[in-house]
Amino acid sequence: MIKKLTCLFLALLFCVPPVLADENEDLKQVVQGNTDFALSLYQQIRSKEGNLFVSPYSISTALAMTYAGARDNTAVEMARVLHFNVNQERLHPAMGALIRNLNERKRTQRRRNDPDGDKKPFELSIANALWGQNGYSFEKPFLDLTRDFYGAGLKQMDFQNQTEISRLEINRWVEEQTQDKIKDLLAEGALKKYTKLVLTNAIYFKSDWATPFDTQRTRQETFHLDTNRKITVPIMHRSAHFKAHDAGTHTVLALPYKGHLEMVLIVPKEIDGLSKVEKTLTPETLAGWMERLDRSTRYDLGLPRFKTAATLDLKKTLQEMGMKDAFDDKTANFQGIVRSRPGLDIDKVIHKAFVDVNESGTEAAASTAVVSDDALEPLLHLIQVDRPFLFLIRDQQTGSILFMGRILDPRSR
Repeated sequence: MIKKLTCLFLALLFCVPPVLADENEDLKQVVQGNTDFALSLYQQIRSKEGNLFVSPYSISTALAMTYAGARDNTAVEMARVLHFNVNQERLHPAMGALIRNLNERKRTQRRRNDPDGDKKPFELSIANALWGQNGYSFEKPFLDLTRDFYGAGLKQMDFQNQTEISRLEINRWVEEQTQDKIKDLLAEGALKKYTKLVLTNAIYFKSDWATPFDTQRTRQETFHLDTNRKITVPIMHRSAHFKAHDAGTHTVLALPYKGHLEMVLIVPKEIDGLSKVEKTLTPETLAGWMERLDRSTRYDLGLPRFKTAATLDLKKTLQEMGMKDAFDDKTANFQGIVRSRPGLDIDKVIHKAFVDVNESGTEAAASTAVVSDDALEPLLHLIQVDRPFLFLIRDQQTGSILFMGRILDPRSR
């Protein structure tokens, strides 16, 4: 009987405090690798219909825990696809440092803005856990590494005799870590009696805008689905100096949250120009756009309220990107997790994400499951986001992309 490895990852986004520029070269390499993976993944899934929303940070973190137990060509392929640019000995401490940094910013920000703990200008939490078959022999170095760098303690489960109870317990953990925004991550039948291990990562984000939109300025206006179809949706308005860049075919604008996170809007100038912009989205072009952001111009920004959710099965996507051995029961090598034969292989990679953007701010959640078996000065420019657009939610200090997506129809849920 093939023993299956189940890895579950959940991601939610929050505001993050700054990291010193010279703090850790490995951390910079990890952030750059996560960005490279995020944009490579987006290029792979952008052909899907409708709105898209994912947390590449959640996926990277969860698969990094799995990668800790990978060996030989399985590890080589995972590192290449996930853009892990440093070796195992350096990667996991750097990932752990980033997790600690993000979690610590929440506490620092709350102490500064909310000494009594009554108000929450933003929330940010990242959590990990391992769920292992009771009595199964997992390698101690793997358990120590995931505990020390990812805070993932091992929870004893009985997948063999209580498969459904185990699934419901893991789903409850996901719901708790995402403030009930991600439900039923593991669908009925996702776990099997031969499941041996589930790895979970959770990140949750809820933040106010640095300056909120005035609800009295929100009005019903036109949003163009394409050159032939248009709808009427609530468009929020705010007048201020924004960091923005005219990139020719599109406009890039950064909308800050309280703390050190921001939403980056990428808005095509042509109604049907999104596909062209998506094709140009690479780590190099994104870095160039961000470097050219200028705060000197005042804009009247019109942005639709939107709420959307997405569910993706990433197994085929990751295989197409080159991560093949990890999913093949004949070639997968996770001897860093268990040494017995037959060994573990990954059976499924499931990702769910949710985002809600309104006048006050943003709430976002995502999960990935890998299953082995008004100012007085004149306004100079108008940016009306009245057509399909891209957006990122990123940490300003490290550049980490925590969420990214596109909105083709603000009404879609």
